[in-house]
Amino acid sequence: MRVVGGDGFLELRSTGHQVVVLDQIQDQAPAPRPYLQIEPDGTVQLNRSSIGYYINGSRYGAGSPPASIQGPGGATPRWVTVGHGGRYLWHDHRIHWMAPGKPPSVRGNSGKVDMGGPDGDWVVRLVVDGRPVAVVGELVLHAAPNPLPWLALALAIVVLIVAASQWSARWTTTIAAVVSGAVAVLVGWEQHVAVPAAAGGTPLSWALPGVALMAGMLAAGVRQPRRQATALLGASAALVGWVFMRWTVLTHAVLPTQVAAP
Repeated sequence: MRVVGGDGFLELRSTGHQVVVLDQIQDQAPAPRPYLQIEPDGTVQLNRSSIGYYINGSRYGAGSPPASIQGPGGATPRWVTVGHGGRYLWHDHRIHWMAPGKPPSVRGNSGKVDMGGPDGDWVVRLVVDGRPVAVVGELVLHAAPNPLPWLALALAIVVLIVAASQWSARWTTTIAAVVSGAVAVLVGWEQHVAVPAAAGGTPLSWALPGVALMAGMLAAGVRQPRRQATALLGASAALVGWVFMRWTVLTHAVLPTQVAAP
């Protein structure tokens, strides 16, 4: 089991075992009902009689479970198959703070959030091959980074490119497009690998800079000024679109990527 997307999702992988995730609201009850199960053959099923089945569609649990599942008769599991391969990803309210504002347990701009478990941890309870298991984690609020140094660095790079273009505008712009496209493809691919589609991952994170890289290489290989200018314009447009798609990386402390932190 791992957390994906900061505090957005839990991902569970299992092969050869029966794993049952207990319901979010009633996992402390004497006879808790199941929420999710993965069979030994990898079949993934959700319980339509669980509270979590109805409230996991939004971050703050805006869904309303029907009254029919809240009584004694509603405790009977109603399984629906939602996947195969022993892997499932879902939003779980137990691992994040259930309000838009800052948790009262955090003093200042960062700190550990009290999630109600031992030492303020969060707890997700499972049953693995008939044995109870507790998955324990902590939620730490990090202060948002200051984007100004990165914006200053970007401005400095632009100034250097413009200055170098006075010597050879065509080759300076072409080299900048190729290098920028290659770096962006690497960063975008690592993000794509780290974030499943259900968590908002998209091939555009690497495909868009890939277009910029190919356009830059095309500009380097053609001799007609008009075709070269068209290719460089396409590379610039793709890179600008990619930058806007990733604009939030300048304001978020936790980034969904497998690139090592500096």
